[in-house]
Amino acid sequence: MVNFNYTDAATDQQWIIISEDELKEYQALVYEPKPAIPGDINGDRKITLADITALIDKYLTTEQGADFDSIYDVDGNGLLNLDDINALINIYLNLTSK
Repeated sequence: MVNFNYTDAATDQQWIIISEDELKEYQALVYEPKPAIPGDINGDRKITLADITALIDKYLTTEQGADFDSIYDVDGNGLLNLDDINALINIYLNLTSK
């Protein structure tokens, strides 16, 4: 499909007109979230001591039974508890021992 460029003389803004298929392709590249890495609490795409610290901080400041972000549920049991901390420490130790 041919793209058309347009410049608004009044505002000097440039516009590119593309097809709907091209827009969907662009949106898939830009807006598709990358798959989460289990245990990556801070979202930096790595498992580090910072993730363990963030999980412990969340555990210590969350009331029993309170709603929480599922990112903290490392073992996937629907609860934020010591099992999550143990699971994250094991993930970290397995990654750093290689």
